[in-house]
Amino acid sequence: MISTAAPHATIDGISYGARRDPSLGESPPALIEFDEDSYEPLASISREFNRELESHGTLVMWHNDGNPPLFLFAEGACVPYAVVTRDVADITISATQLRHTGSRSQWRTLSDDPSSAVLMTSIPAEGGTVTITSLFKRFGPSTRVRASETAARLLPFVQPFFRTWTLRLKDTAALRALKAAVNNSEVGILLVDRNGLLVFANNVAEGLFASMDGVRRKGALITGTTMANTMRLHAAIDDVVAPKLQGSEPASRIVALHRRKGRALIAAVVANDDPKAASADCAIIIYIVDPDQDLQGLVEPVCTFYGLSPVETRLACLLATGCSLAAAAEQMHVREQTARTYLKQVFLKTDTHRQVQLVRLLLASAVRTAPHR
Repeated sequence: MISTAAPHATIDGISYGARRDPSLGESPPALIEFDEDSYEPLASISREFNRELESHGTLVMWHNDGNPPLFLFAEGACVPYAVVTRDVADITISATQLRHTGSRSQWRTLSDDPSSAVLMTSIPAEGGTVTITSLFKRFGPSTRVRASETAARLLPFVQPFFRTWTLRLKDTAALRALKAAVNNSEVGILLVDRNGLLVFANNVAEGLFASMDGVRRKGALITGTTMANTMRLHAAIDDVVAPKLQGSEPASRIVALHRRKGRALIAAVVANDDPKAASADCAIIIYIVDPDQDLQGLVEPVCTFYGLSPVETRLACLLATGCSLAAAAEQMHVREQTARTYLKQVFLKTDTHRQVQLVRLLLASAVRTAPHR
């Protein structure tokens, strides 16, 4: 019998969730949970393969060296947790232990029902092998011939699909990782097409939009919260787009987006210099910096690295935001002389000698170690 799948499984190094019915004990196969964009093409071609073979059920499995097999799709008599699925899964797994190169098909009968058989079509893909197992409950010579011929006819079409599909999984995983990295930035990042319409905004940018102070969005249109801000921003976008359209050296612009409260946002508008970018792709990247952002989440990991105590960390964070020593002492509810004693310890631990040196070190070493909240 196959073993229970882990809550998370990997396909060629990419992690996915898995689900199973715990009420059925340790034997039922688990199906990997994909996002809709990855699942729908897989489901579509698997169903078409099943329909063409006129089988009673289909089980699609992924396997590679050194890792347990993973179940990608099941339908018909092979739907998850149907009793016959366990037999089909066991046969499929044992068959895939046979090493081979290239695509191939093979037949196996079910141990508990000699009148039923499965046709296993194995397809090399990126980093492993996909096996499509088709279940036939009423198995005879004519069924074997017809199904074998149909599988051989479909193989030239199915094989490139699974190679492309597994490559797409890797690209999608890389894209998710890049998006997570961009979302963890302290800077608002906007990707804009050549028409000035928003393609993507990271979490910080969405937070700035939600504040409705300085910059906002109306659908895919980016505007300022004042007419002056809107005109400055759109003029900067036009100035950067124009040379790109003309094939000239790309320009860049920095504009201030004034707010009702606090200092103005700083927006740097730069061209995406990718020569392969299409008209609907990102043409402009806008970086928005909030001078009043809370630096504590960035500075605290640095303080931990240098072994600062909680009270020393509190002082360092206040100094990094621009507070004087006296103002920091007041916020900490201690005397200035006490704060000065803390500061000497901070200097000693960070190998700095002046307050400006300390602040520069903290800001230059600032790094986020936890997601934005």
